[in-house]
Amino acid sequence: MRAVNHGKLIKKLRSERGITQNQLAYGISSRGTLAAFENRGSRISFDILIQYLERMNITLEEYSFLYMDSHVSDKRLLAKKMIHDTTDDESAGKIINNLYSRYKETGDNFYYFTYLMNDLLIQFLHDQEKDFSTSEEATILKKHLESVESWGRFELSILINCLFIFETDFIINAINYRIKKMKLFIDNTYFSSDWNSFIFNVLRLSFIRNEPYLRSYIFKNLESSFLDSSTFDRTKYVSFKLLHQLKMKNDSNVLNQLNAMLEAIKISGDDALYQFINEFKEKCISPR
Repeated sequence: MRAVNHGKLIKKLRSERGITQNQLAYGISSRGTLAAFENRGSRISFDILIQYLERMNITLEEYSFLYMDSHVSDKRLLAKKMIHDTTDDESAGKIINNLYSRYKETGDNFYYFTYLMNDLLIQFLHDQEKDFSTSEEATILKKHLESVESWGRFELSILINCLFIFETDFIINAINYRIKKMKLFIDNTYFSSDWNSFIFNVLRLSFIRNEPYLRSYIFKNLESSFLDSSTFDRTKYVSFKLLHQLKMKNDSNVLNQLNAMLEAIKISGDDALYQFINEFKEKCISPR
């Protein structure tokens, strides 16, 4: 339930920041337009609202969260509750059934596509050797992503969570023509998290599929995207790059550097990542 209307919230945000009505309205609207909006709830255009927010250094997503009185929507909660977060078949089944019921009740494709994502994940976790790329669920999800030219975070989440159903060419095209475009209009705080998850999932997939071309593309074209990432993200990235180099050529210097990175990952407590990289490292150095 909303605690305040738009006008009252803008007034609250403006006052907290010590900005006068004249300062906020300057070059955007008349002061009277802003005053009528704040005090009487008069209508303003969406464009004017966005300009007010930009002047106060508030993103649209942040504003939406504040407007909804800090209550996260059901969609956001469900989006975070993916099957790969649980190994309990009963809990996974409840998630699946709940999503499908929501879709039937509302007709909202958000619930349908999230249902398909989770259904695919549950199948994949039970049989990771099987090719799911031509399944009915995969076909529907692929068709959706191909039909949407301007992706949002939801479309990117489909790719991240179901990366195993997509071919290498699709992944690279998605980076070049969909995901890079997203960076222009999605707040960098949120995009960075999604972007890093996506890249690390792609790197994992490239080793599982034994596709050095996909890894080479990432290292050649996207390395600069990690310069501002966290120290641990940079450690992960360097570890994957060293593993790639070791796979291309068994070099003792590269191996020593990779072992140092692995120690850092082990100390961090990311056991799954440590096991993954260490397993492929052992394959690289074992006699052929």
